Amino acid sequence: MKKNYYGLDLGKIIAAILVISIHTVPFAAYEGTYIYKVWSILSSLAVPFFFICTGFFIGERLKDDGIELLIKKSISFCKIYLLLTLCYLPLTIYRYVIEGRGLVKSIIFFIRGLVVFGNHGWSWQLWYLLCVSYSLAFLYILYKWGIKKKNIWIIALTLYVIGTFFNVKPDLEDIIPGIGSFYHIYKMLLGEGRMFCGLVYIMIGMEIDHFKIPRKSLCALALLICFLICVFMSEFFWRIALVILTFFAFSIFLNMEGGVLIPKLRLRKLSSYIYYNHMYFVFIVLSFTDFKEPGRFWFVTLFSVTFSYLYMFIRHLMEK
Repeated sequence: MKKNYYGLDLGKIIAAILVISIHTVPFAAYEGTYIYKVWSILSSLAVPFFFICTGFFIGERLKDDGIELLIKKSISFCKIYLLLTLCYLPLTIYRYVIEGRGLVKSIIFFIRGLVVFGNHGWSWQLWYLLCVSYSLAFLYILYKWGIKKKNIWIIALTLYVIGTFFNVKPDLEDIIPGIGSFYHIYKMLLGEGRMFCGLVYIMIGMEIDHFKIPRKSLCALALLICFLICVFMSEFFWRIALVILTFFAFSIFLNMEGGVLIPKLRLRKLSSYIYYNHMYFVFIVLSFTDFKEPGRFWFVTLFSVTFSYLYMFIRHLMEK
């Protein structure tokens, strides 16, 4: 009998709304304050939470289906990524036209965005899908090569630190001469290092049963303490600590009871649809309205949720 994880469904809907906040920046007026930093850390938990959920549900099937499941899921995520890239193609073309790069440069940038960055203008959230696809394929190769699990963890953590370094770029110019030039070349070719960051979270989700997870109250206390410590850390170090924060957050929602409301709201499907469609509404609000930051967030959230429920309702009718 398939088990329902209603707590994770609730966690994913919160994560989807936090992703909307990343793209609408409701606390932009507080930039440079602790309020902005608290929001930055909190919102940065969203995509890692999705990664761990993905790893968790794949890990539940891995024992029965074998490692071939990894490559099947990799292909599945890649197909979804390509389909959604096609859905966002009108906005991508619009972005390249207004930037005036010309046809050849636009094609080059499109290929780089498609294969390397995982997104284009107005489809920034799609990088998650490509990162999952690459991470699962890479994990499949590591298993096929017979790499020990301990070494896979070392590889995953090393990639995460490297990816975080290039995403944040600590000021090391005085320590490592020439690092700035190398960073700019790397960023031009490979983006911000985010493609390196998914594997460790997926591994956490797949291996969550091997961790000794404390009670919800202890997880909540640990999460709060770690979060408060991160508020006083530099960005590079609190982004490294996101691995610990997301682990505790996931553990809390994993052991949460669903009650009656969560299954009725169909939050599992809703969170995915919000995540995938909200950038169209971000495009509308940023291009055609003069809403300020909090208004942008509420506009996109309202219309993304409404559109998602409407899509689910129409799809349900068609299936009948």
